[in-house]
Amino acid sequence: MHNSGYVEIRYNCLEINGIINYQSKMIYSFKELLSFIKSRQALLQYNNNLRQINYLLRNFRKNMILGNKTILNLQNDFYLKGHNIDGAPLVCNEKYFSYPIFDNKFFLWKIICLNNIEDGINSEYLFKTLFKFTFPLIENINIFYKHEFKTFINILVNENIIKIESNIIHLLKDPIWFKDYLDRENIQNKKDL
Repeated sequence: MHNSGYVEIRYNCLEINGIINYQSKMIYSFKELLSFIKSRQALLQYNNNLRQINYLLRNFRKNMILGNKTILNLQNDFYLKGHNIDGAPLVCNEKYFSYPIFDNKFFLWKIICLNNIEDGINSEYLFKTLFKFTFPLIENINIFYKHEFKTFINILVNENIIKIESNIIHLLKDPIWFKDYLDRENIQNKKDL
């Protein structure tokens, strides 16, 4: 409630490429609030902004240069497999929005997922290694995580990167990793032409 006698309602909240987007409406009375709750609000369609993804990848590089321990530790894991965190495969762009439950890490967990996929890895084990964190205000948060995980796994299946048999992931082809975000931007720009 604001001091001016109204309440701001935020709805249609989605994390899109690491940025929280929402619609808002100012409510000035209880009657107006009830009317808003009963009405079916038209939801905006958000667009995938590739510049936001490139910004996130540049931030990963910047954080490495500045010595961010979390990103440096992640990058070490990526180096061991011959990848760079800021050279994420384009398949990470496929689903670019989620409920805002990932603390601005929706894009990052997909990159980590791809870096950890190996032929013969159990999908449940992969899920558990990705989603070790919890949020105290959301009950059964794993339902949301599992939904997003399954959606991304299905994207990888549809792109013929993996197949799943008896809960075991089989790598059909490695997704194309880029040297860094600049190499990735160049490829994206050529595709857009």
